[in-house]
Amino acid sequence: MVESIDNIIQTAVLLVCTFAAANLAFREKSRAWTFLAFFFASFALDDLYLVLCLLTVGDSATLTVAADLGWYAAFIFLYFLVRQTAPPDGTEKKHFLPWLAPVFTMGMAVFFMQWGEVVSNLIYGMLFGLVMFTAVSRLTGGERYRKQRPLCAAVLLLCFLEYALWTISCFFHEDALTNPYYLADFLITLTFPLFFPVTRKAVEA
Repeated sequence: MVESIDNIIQTAVLLVCTFAAANLAFREKSRAWTFLAFFFASFALDDLYLVLCLLTVGDSATLTVAADLGWYAAFIFLYFLVRQTAPPDGTEKKHFLPWLAPVFTMGMAVFFMQWGEVVSNLIYGMLFGLVMFTAVSRLTGGERYRKQRPLCAAVLLLCFLEYALWTISCFFHEDALTNPYYLADFLITLTFPLFFPVTRKAVEA
């Protein structure tokens, strides 16, 4: 019951964010807002799928390939958002920190293989590694990325909260408010509206 309510609230927030981002994309003819709208829409459709599964099948519902596809698409669009809002080409400051991102994500992929499928965890590891590598590259890339840094920080926050959520789900399974899984998921829900001001700042860079 708690999981259904949690997913319904998150889906509602995502749908509102989708329509708001789509409206900005239409008004401003901006690819950045379009990518953000697609990110929200992919995430929302995936959550909606989970809600329908929980309402029809109950707690016995299990994740399928269809559920993973929505999350794959969402973070691909998030990657394109970061790329799209980058300033014009120039000399980037090289730093070793971005390479820690794929090391972290692939390490977590191996860890999660104890509970999930090998292929899906490898895909998540590579996809999150790419997204986080790009975000950290901008954060360490010098002054030219100054206005894009809040967006990259929001992207990293979302990624780390997702990893916290998945890690918690490996050890806590009770459908109760005391389960820290729901706190992590609530924090993820709160990050979605945050993407509007940080994307606005990056778009105006």
